[in-house]
Amino acid sequence: MEDMSDGHTWCRCLSSTQPGMMNERTAKTQQEPKEGSHRVITVVFLALLIDLLGFTLILPLLPSILDHYSKSNDGLYQTLQHTVDWFAGAVGVPQERRYNSVLFGGLIGSLFSLLQFICSPLNGAASDYAGRRRVLMINTVCTSLSLWYSIVCSINLL
Repeated sequence: MEDMSDGHTWCRCLSSTQPGMMNERTAKTQQEPKEGSHRVITVVFLALLIDLLGFTLILPLLPSILDHYSKSNDGLYQTLQHTVDWFAGAVGVPQERRYNSVLFGGLIGSLFSLLQFICSPLNGAASDYAGRRRVLMINTVCTSLSLWYSIVCSINLL
């Protein structure tokens, strides 16, 4: 302890004020990362990769998918196409078919964001009830299965 001229005393800790000096505990925590941190980072990275693939995988294929469903008279497609046509008329987009895939992609992206906004609190409540890790794994497995199912169906194996 050193006595200052104003009557206050203070303690000089050599390990925290001088560079290069550290105690054993500080040296151990700086050198060794936690054992499970690499595994956690890998799992979070894979979950985000699968989620982003699920969102963006459809975009390059969108024009051919729209052509396929426009010929099949699918009810859901017709409803969404009616919404896209209404929006194009309201905004003043020319009635050319090349703009259809852009507007349809915007509609699908908006629906994805809307459903994510609705389901995020439900996932949060489920993770509070059942545990964050369990809910994350269930969501990741279900998303992976739906991606594999869509790939298998697109090449007509089922």
